[in-house]
Amino acid sequence: MITGRDQHVFPHENGWQVKGEMNQNATSVHNTLNKAIDAARGIAEKHCADVVIHHRDITMRYRDARPKPVYTPE
Repeated sequence: MITGRDQHVFPHENGWQVKGEMNQNATSVHNTLNKAIDAARGIAEKHCADVVIHHRDITMRYRDARPKPVYTPE
């Protein structure tokens, strides 16, 4: 099974943005960090991806790793 792109939470001029890994544009922008993290977790859960939260200076703060589904051939 292919897993999705990790979702990153970065600072944004209007608060905090959620961006898929390698995406140029924000998926969503939120006025609080907690709202952005919740949105990123929702997307990541649907796509079997992790959430990476960044500090305001864009260094990595925390990686919320999701358990990946185990693929078993039938």
